[in-house]
This record gives sequence, C-alpha cells and structure tokens, in this order.
Amino acid sequence: LAGAVLMLLASLAAMRYLDTGRWRDAAVTGALCGAAFGMVLPALLVFILLPAMAVLRADRWPRRIGIVLLAIAVGGAVYAVTNPYVPINAVFHRDLLRSNLGNSGRFYAVKDLPAGLWNAIRLTIEGAGPVFAIAGVIGWLLLHFSPPALRKKLILLALPAVCVWLQSAL
Repeated sequence: LAGAVLMLLASLAAMRYLDTGRWRDAAVTGALCGAAFGMVLPALLVFILLPAMAVLRADRWPRRIGIVLLAIAVGGAVYAVTNPYVPINAVFHRDLLRSNLGNSGRFYAVKDLPAGLWNAIRLTIEGAGPVFAIAGVIGWLLLHFSPPALRKKLILLALPAVCVWLQSAL
C-alpha cells in the first residue's frame, strides 16, 4: 500500500512538473519514484513517469534529457538511501547481491503469458465490480476526449496503473 501511495504521489509530482517545468519538480518526481521502488520492487515501473513527463512537456530536447537524467539520479539516490544494503553488497559482497537479484528475477519471471493475461482480466473484472467498471470506462473516455492539457495529466496518472496491471498479467 505504501508503494502504491508513493507511485500516486510521483504521478502528482510529474503533473506538477508539466505545469511548472521546474527542475525542482522533476527532482521531487524522481525522489518519489526512488522511494516507491525502495518500498517495493515491482514499483520500479514508476520510473516510466520520468521520460513520459519530459516528452509530454513542450521543451528543447537537451533540457528534456537533462530533466530525465536529474530525476533518475535523484530517484537512484533515494533508492540507495532507503536500501543501503544494495550499494554496500554491490561493493563488498557481490555474490550475495547476485544471489538476491537472481532470486528476485526467478520470482518475477514470466511463465505462462496467456494464462497470466486471462487471470489478470478475470481478477480485474471480479475485483472491480460494476460500479468501478463503469467508472473505468468513464475514465478511459475522459482520457480520449479531454482537452490536451488535461489529457497529458491523465496519461501520467494512468501510466503507472497500466504498467502495474501488465506486470501482474505477466
């Protein structure tokens, strides 16, 4: 739950960056992405917000690249602070880190894609119920038929949710 909340806060910070274009807001977005990833491994996908927010804001490409690199650096630093054993083991105990990463990789490995997709669809329908299913359809329509400025913000809000759903399906 804490990881999900941090992912939502990262989406809100990315929306704020769209409004302001400030480096500070990009850094806050990166920090929240790093905190979410530090809380729970599957939240790594929230980092997709960083290039998305840079692409969705009209700006020069060198500045966009700088914004993304800054946000990634801040997010990586926050992850390292919240999980100090990772950089420590990377330097002093590489075999232990390699073993831990191997275990995580096997845990999150894709095994049966069609069955996973069907299971994710079934659980989404069962878990959502009719009220939330209708709300989801309305949200999807809002995304497509909203003014461009609002559409960009809705994309930043939906992007982590879609990625997490796809990750669950895989």
